[in-house]
Amino acid sequence: MAPFVHPVGPQQAPGVSGKHLSSAMVSRTTALQMSGQAATVGAQRRGAPGQSHTLLADVPDKVTAADSHSAGDEAVSVSTSSFERQRQAALENPPPSPLMMMAAHVVPPRLPPDLGLALQPDDPDGHVQYNVGEGLGPTADFPNGRYQILAPLGSGTFGKVVSCWDRATEQLVAVKIIRAIRKYAEAARMEIDILLELGRKDPTSRYHCVRLLSYFTHLCQQDSAHVCLVFEHLGPSLFDVLMRNHFRPLPVPILRAVARQLLEAIAFLHEHNQTVHTDIKPENVLIVPSSYYPNRQITERVQIRLIDFGSASRLDKVNVRHAIVSTRHYRAPEIILGTGWSFACDIWSFGAMMVECYTGQTLFQSHDDLEHLELMQKLLQGEADEVITPPPRPSPSSTSVSSQRRREALKLFRDGHLNWPDGIEEQVPNSLARQKSIRRVARMPQLRAIFRPEHADLLHLIRCCLTIDPGRRWRPSDLLRHPFFLNTFTPIL
Repeated sequence: MAPFVHPVGPQQAPGVSGKHLSSAMVSRTTALQMSGQAATVGAQRRGAPGQSHTLLADVPDKVTAADSHSAGDEAVSVSTSSFERQRQAALENPPPSPLMMMAAHVVPPRLPPDLGLALQPDDPDGHVQYNVGEGLGPTADFPNGRYQILAPLGSGTFGKVVSCWDRATEQLVAVKIIRAIRKYAEAARMEIDILLELGRKDPTSRYHCVRLLSYFTHLCQQDSAHVCLVFEHLGPSLFDVLMRNHFRPLPVPILRAVARQLLEAIAFLHEHNQTVHTDIKPENVLIVPSSYYPNRQITERVQIRLIDFGSASRLDKVNVRHAIVSTRHYRAPEIILGTGWSFACDIWSFGAMMVECYTGQTLFQSHDDLEHLELMQKLLQGEADEVITPPPRPSPSSTSVSSQRRREALKLFRDGHLNWPDGIEEQVPNSLARQKSIRRVARMPQLRAIFRPEHADLLHLIRCCLTIDPGRRWRPSDLLRHPFFLNTFTPIL
C-alpha cells in the first residue's frame, strides 16, 4: 500500500544537522505562509477536478504505519490507495522538506557559527539580505541579535521568512522579515494589531490561530528598517502534505479533523473578532508538530494552525468591502462581480479548499474572471437557484472601487448571461490558450458527481458553503453542527 507521506524532515534526538537546515528552503512563489512554516508555491497549480468522482473508489480511511524515503529524509505518513495523480512535475521535481520542527523540550539544534548582526544592505526591492548564522533583534543581553538565523523558510512580495533560534527562550521560532517599504510596513503593523487581539482573547490557541510571540524592528545599513514578526515554529502546510503525496486525496477522517478545526478558527475570527481572514487555502493551514510525533503519522488527531493574517480585515465598522482579496482559486464570486464581500467569502474559500482536499486537485483552475465564473456555473449546474447574474449597473458618474469593479464585471455578460464561450474568444487572442480554457470548463463535473455516495454528508456540507448568493452560505458556527461532524464512524477496510 503506497504511503501517504507527510513532508517533514527527519526527527533527530540531539538536534537538526546543518545539512538538513540548508535543505529547508521552500519552492512555492505565489503566496508565502504568513508565519513562514510552510512552502511558498509556484504559479503552477494542480489540475482541475475533471472526473474526480472516479478517483476515490479505493481510498481507505484507515491510518497505517509510516515508511521512510531514505536515511536522510524520514517521512510522516498516512495510508491511502496506490492511485497516483498524473502530476509529472511533482514526481520529477519533488519539493524539499521544510525544516524539522522541534518541540520546546527537545535538545536544541546544532547552531551555526555566530556571525554577528545581519547588517548587509537591502537588495534593490527592499528585501533584507543575510547569511545563515547572523542575528536579528539586538538587545542588551544579546548584542549580536536575540534571534540567530538558521535557514530560509520562504519569501514573498511582503518579505522573507527565516527559521531562527531564540537565544532567550532556547526555542525554534519563525521570523517574518518585512520589506523596508512603507506600504508593507504599514500592512505589517495592521497584521500585528489583529494578531495581538487574537492572542489576548485566545492565549492558548484553543481556536487554532497561529500565535504571535513577539515583534521588533531590525535596522540594517543605510538605516533601512524591517518590521519583524516572531511566530511559533510549526510544521508543513496542508498543501505540502498533498504535494509530497502526489496530490492523492486526504482520507476522510483526517479531512473531517482539519475541517472542524478550521471552522472553529473561522468562527472565532468572524463571531468573536469581527475579522475576515480573506485568504483561506491549503497553504495557510499548518500542522502542529506535537500532533504527529513521535510516530511521524498524520491521523484524525492532527492539529492545525491558521496562518497569514496579512490580508485580514476587520468589519466592525464597515460591513462590506470591495477590494480584490483572496488567492484566485479560492476567490468567491461576489469578489469577482464587485458586489461587495463580507464574512461569507471565507466560507466559499473553505468549501473550495475542502473539495481540493477530498479530490487532491484544485477545484477552480483558472486565471481569468470569465472562465472562473463559468467554472462555478458548471460546477453548480443543477443546484437550486445557483445562477450567476450580472451585478447592478453603477451610476455613470460614480468613481468608487465598487463601481469600477462592477463595470469590469458587466463586460463578462451579454443579454443577462455569462458571455461564454464567445467572451473568452474576444479576451484571449491566443487560440491554444483559448482552446485550453474551453476544455477546462468542459471537464468541470457537477458538484454532486465529485462525491462518493457514502460521503453524502460531506457533499451537503460543501453545498452549504459553495452558493453563489453569499447570504445563503451557512455561518461557521452552524457548519460545526452539521451531521458530517457528528459522524465519526470509520469503516474497517
